[in-house]
Amino acid sequence: MALFTLTDIRFTSDKSRSANKIVDNKYRINTLRYPIDLGEVDKGHYMILHINEQKRTQFPGSTTGDETTAVQNRLGLNRFNGGASDFVSVTQGAITAASQLDLSVVSENIQKKFNLSAGSPELQRLLQKTQDTFSGSFSGAAEFIADNAGTYAKTGLRTTKRTTDTIALYMPDTLAFSQSQNFAGLELGGGLAATLGAGFSGIQNIANSDASNTEKANYALKNATPFVLNALANMAGQAGRAVFAGLTGTTVNPMMEVIYSAPEFRTFRFDFMFYPRSRVEAKEVQNIIHRIRFHQAPEVLGNSSAGGLGGYFLVPPSEFDIKFFYNGAENPNIPPISTCVLQTVDVDYAPSGFAAYEVLEDGGAPKIGSTGMPVGIRLGLVFKETQIITKYDVNREVNGRDFFSAAENKNNELFT
Repeated sequence: MALFTLTDIRFTSDKSRSANKIVDNKYRINTLRYPIDLGEVDKGHYMILHINEQKRTQFPGSTTGDETTAVQNRLGLNRFNGGASDFVSVTQGAITAASQLDLSVVSENIQKKFNLSAGSPELQRLLQKTQDTFSGSFSGAAEFIADNAGTYAKTGLRTTKRTTDTIALYMPDTLAFSQSQNFAGLELGGGLAATLGAGFSGIQNIANSDASNTEKANYALKNATPFVLNALANMAGQAGRAVFAGLTGTTVNPMMEVIYSAPEFRTFRFDFMFYPRSRVEAKEVQNIIHRIRFHQAPEVLGNSSAGGLGGYFLVPPSEFDIKFFYNGAENPNIPPISTCVLQTVDVDYAPSGFAAYEVLEDGGAPKIGSTGMPVGIRLGLVFKETQIITKYDVNREVNGRDFFSAAENKNNELFT
């Protein structure tokens, strides 16, 4: 066997891909898969990557009309909260509040700025102009929101739409879900406690006075309390705190409290190994890598687009919805993942040292998916979720759960 050319390795013929249904019909026409027989009896577990392109892309694909996972979750949360987080109602409320201009405050400011007397014609003219400008601006904004209420009610500020571009891959070896919360430490002791200590203001006055160091030391020893000594030690820095610990045999209790700050967005890493067994499967692998790299890349906003400004702005990359399937249906045993951005794409064309296929009928000329195709390719994908996971989301994951919130008990049909 030729070590570097692998001339005795042949691609088997594969005239048609498996006819099994692994996705809905609307996605099937544009779905790439690996392995090519994914979804058969012995390969029933697999994951689906749905791709959501940016609405302002200059490379539009075929869209499906399906909502992204993040939008679906947002609509459910809106219903759960009684619509409190609905974008349209919040925005219209802000416009209404802002449009109610307090003319008395405006009049006072104009009088001061231009040195005008109350009731003067010039003041009245400026007030009328100001009111007309604000009314027109807010009226236009309200009209725009009303015209687009249907869109905003569904998506808020989402800028993506689901496409038929879909990738189906076998289940990776590692499927780890990590959920983290951030907590910050708050120190309630030390300087704060010293400030509250009796006699601190008097000690501070002594320390800042013109008295000699000897007089200050004598005063401190005569009036020594833990709070006073700690206050003086803090004024002296690290050396003073060391003296305080030596004199008293103690150290200050920092009285730390842990304060919740914010959640962290979940990240997921999936690693896949591709060993194509046929020319068709090799081309499928190349197309999968190309599609992922294409949708993970940003694009320059063209001059023909509104606000293009000669390539000054970028359109963000596409987003992804990840689903886990078994036997053609979504698997409820694996927690769902909300809409993600693809942070990192790692492609290694020589995971075990480079080796390539050699197909004799190609006459030695390299071709896509044929002669020169790497024997093995490693693909690593790092996703970051775009939605914060709350109790509502976790509770919705479990079928047949025996605990419900008050809102669920009151209106259970929202969760069927």
